[in-house]
Amino acid sequence: MTLPPITLARSARPAWVGLVLLMSTTVLCSQAAAQMLAPTPAPGVTEVGESDALILEGLKLREQGKDAEALAVFVRAQELAPTPRALAQRALAEQALGQWAQAEAHLREALAATDDPWITRHRQALDGALAVIGDHLGYLQVNGGVTGAELRLDGQLAGTLPLAAPLRVVVGRPLLEVALVGYYPVRREITIKAGSLSTEIVELVALPQYPTVAGAPGEPGQASGGVKQTASAQPAAAKLKPIVFWTAAGVTAVLGGITLWSGLNASAKNDAYEAYARQPDATGEEASRGYEDALSAQTRTNVLLVGTGVVAAATAVVGLFFTDWGGTSVAETVRVTASSDGSDHRLQLYGRF
Repeated sequence: MTLPPITLARSARPAWVGLVLLMSTTVLCSQAAAQMLAPTPAPGVTEVGESDALILEGLKLREQGKDAEALAVFVRAQELAPTPRALAQRALAEQALGQWAQAEAHLREALAATDDPWITRHRQALDGALAVIGDHLGYLQVNGGVTGAELRLDGQLAGTLPLAAPLRVVVGRPLLEVALVGYYPVRREITIKAGSLSTEIVELVALPQYPTVAGAPGEPGQASGGVKQTASAQPAAAKLKPIVFWTAAGVTAVLGGITLWSGLNASAKNDAYEAYARQPDATGEEASRGYEDALSAQTRTNVLLVGTGVVAAATAVVGLFFTDWGGTSVAETVRVTASSDGSDHRLQLYGRF
């Protein structure tokens, strides 16, 4: 007996459908489990990757000789992910640009990361770069002065007195400036040598219009740096420089010369008039013209004589009462500058000259 084919077809169809559903379910469950078990990226991994990309960009710029552009890129990389590698690359770019003090500070900070793999691999090269940077730097200690005084080197603010520690300064002959309101500023050229400590002693002298008395820090009415203002003190009246008197004297001399010439000219015209008037053939018209010329010259001489007298008197008053013939009154001080190695000694005198 033969079974009908349709019976087999109908019985097999549900089995295939169930097998397909089972396989689909298995795949979906596997994907869900894989997603659940996949490790979550640690915070900051993305930033580190972007920082590394920026470092590679900065290295390419340095190969092209664009150190300033590379430094800007390294700074962005360090801000994005402050790694020792980014800090070291920033320091090397600063070295290339001659920013020695910043390069040393950043490179020392990077080398302090002793457990960083990148620093460990490149420590020998970085130590060599640090030694080269050190050859361009010295130390500066400034003693004396008044608390709160600003210290500048070549116009750039370097610190405030008193210094907590010697400054790291580029080798050379920078201009040292120490200034505080109410005091004469100190300005002088100093010498900084590689690896040496240069010590500068400064003394700030109070201006005459700022009398000072000893006072406790923070006392009401006290200026910065332990200086107390005296309310009853009046600024000294400003006097003219000697050049003003000498200028006025020169003007007086010129007016005197013009007046002398005018007097001689008037006398000559008057003599000419009298000589013509005594001639027998003299005419009234010519005599009148000669008289007018002589009179005009005499009037001009009289005006110049009065003007010269007024200017001379004013010049004398200026010279006697309004001219500072002694120069600026400054307490005479002696300032000695010396380097620790004894190679640089300078003596500066400040007083009335």
